[in-house]
Amino acid sequence: MTRTAFVDDRIAGVALWVPPGKWPYSPMLQLRQLFGSVSAFAPHLSSLSRARPIMQAVVQAHPNRPQWYLQLLMVDPPFQRHGIGGMLQTPTIEACDREGIFAWVETQKEENLAYYQRFGFKVVAEHRPVPDAPAMWSLGREPAA
Repeated sequence: MTRTAFVDDRIAGVALWVPPGKWPYSPMLQLRQLFGSVSAFAPHLSSLSRARPIMQAVVQAHPNRPQWYLQLLMVDPPFQRHGIGGMLQTPTIEACDREGIFAWVETQKEENLAYYQRFGFKVVAEHRPVPDAPAMWSLGREPAA
């Protein structure tokens, strides 16, 4: 499910929520995504080999239970810190609470940890499988009672 925020007919932010039962993606969809991204990564193949262990650790940490997965949350910098990210999360988080469903997100920015914690997410794992590479964090959110 994609949620989009507009300000004056301009896209200010986007959230991509993967519904329960739809993650992991089917092998065919993963293959299509891989082929679609090869050209973007081609100039940086050495970096890709360093990122692979990090991504494997993140995938292994991903819970095997029904969940809403916040795969992507982006807010255009001029609109950041105006509540748009929260607006893009709130309807799904409220649905998680109503329906008793877990939520999951990952981030590679340490400063995002406090942000997601405001919405009830808690750090489940920190991933640092490659020395001198950026960390990744997995966060989970139990539904509110």
